[in-house]
Amino acid sequence: VTPGSLTVLDVSSDIFGETRRAHVYLPASDVDGPWPLLVAHDGCEYTEYAALTTVLDNLIAEGEIPPVACVLSDPGDRMAEYTGDDRHAEHIVHELIPAVAGQITVDPNRMVALGASLGGVASLHAAWRHPGVFSALILQSGSFVTALGGKHRRGQVFAPVVEFMLAFLERPGRLPARMHLSCGRFDGLITENRRMSSHFRALGVDVEFEEVPDGHNWENWRDRLRGGLVHAFGPVISNRDFPPESPA
Repeated sequence: VTPGSLTVLDVSSDIFGETRRAHVYLPASDVDGPWPLLVAHDGCEYTEYAALTTVLDNLIAEGEIPPVACVLSDPGDRMAEYTGDDRHAEHIVHELIPAVAGQITVDPNRMVALGASLGGVASLHAAWRHPGVFSALILQSGSFVTALGGKHRRGQVFAPVVEFMLAFLERPGRLPARMHLSCGRFDGLITENRRMSSHFRALGVDVEFEEVPDGHNWENWRDRLRGGLVHAFGPVISNRDFPPESPA
């Protein structure tokens, strides 16, 4: 399989007052766009520890997903930005994606956010704050914590996550048409992921949920990428038309 290319993308961020470095993956393909776009939180770690670009190379070569572009995004302060931070959502939607679109032609109806652990929270939060932008989400072992303390002794670091999750549960708004959730059975977040997969499904989202005998680690997230990407980049369900209006 011929590997795709990675190019550096420096994004001038007024929101964070600095230049942020991202990387853009393009597959070895004759396609010239418009490109479906995958926005990968913790992008460099996904590449190093979960072989994300290699997985994309292989799935595209096998015809399991269409040729897609991917922007590998990394936070400045992960514990601040990935816990329900409006600045992060604004940066992704109003700075990062437009910067990518300045380099390649992006398909606005096929944009997918990917994240693991707190990256799953960041993905859901960005979609919640900016409805209609993402057609699908891939949420791996999402830290969907709704209360502090408890069996796993979740401390104040999760307080912003709890605040966001409670607001989301009260007002979910217009959600992406598709979601793929996965979590290890031995992960301390398995209960939250079971609950959220059922909740999304009840809201009308096309949900796939993979529960596997694994934990909270990159090997698990790597092995779940295929299922998430195939579900997310399947035949188009326009996020502009979802959910359908309720009958009068």
